[in-house]
Amino acid sequence: MKIKKLKDIAVKTGILTASLIVLFIIFLLLSSLLRTTKYDFDIDLCNIEIPQVYQRANCSFYLIVAFEIDDNSTPTKIYILQGEQFVFAEKMKECIQNWKMTGLKENQKVLAIWRWKHARGWTSLSVSTDDFRQFFKINPYYPY
Repeated sequence: MKIKKLKDIAVKTGILTASLIVLFIIFLLLSSLLRTTKYDFDIDLCNIEIPQVYQRANCSFYLIVAFEIDDNSTPTKIYILQGEQFVFAEKMKECIQNWKMTGLKENQKVLAIWRWKHARGWTSLSVSTDDFRQFFKINPYYPY
């Protein structure tokens, strides 16, 4: 009688252990799927020029651009929110339209912020969304 109870307990314990192992493996697989978003950005800075009057002035500024990502992972609906007077806007928009931002969702809103520093040129670019931020430091050679 005791041996039969021990066998039943052993079988139930084995089934419970196997079930826990299977659940743990499922948890590991699902958690790795949920946290692996692969970002692959192809961003060209395009050496965007600014008008001579601002190059010669003691002028430092931020250029803030907002856009959305289309189904091909490229920027669309590009709007310059701040600093439009400091750049050739159409050239800037053409440059951004050629970016490829794989890993971001379709229709996701993106904000790009460039910094222009007097006597140095473009010094940084920050690209961010609700759940992503990437900062690029630019070491320019800007001969006046």
